[in-house]
Amino acid sequence: MRGIKGLVTETSVLDPDEGIRFRGYSIPECQKLLPKAPGGEEPLPEGLFWLLATGDVPSEAQVSWKLIFLQKSSLMSETIDNIDAFFIFLFR
Repeated sequence: MRGIKGLVTETSVLDPDEGIRFRGYSIPECQKLLPKAPGGEEPLPEGLFWLLATGDVPSEAQVSWKLIFLQKSSLMSETIDNIDAFFIFLFR
């Protein structure tokens, strides 16, 4: 594959003076710009994921789809039993 670009990523840069930058935004800038949960002080993980995936700062509506989906969805009882069993096994 000489001379052929196989993978190009530009998601973050680490500068020794400024620290981590995500798509050009520092951590304090991300904390200020990204949507927060109602009553929360830190950005939602979905907002950071959106920023990394698209390069754009998301709106409240763009990150709230997950909350709406979770409120309207349900898991099968077998799935819940498996998750419970996993954590019981993991933390004995």
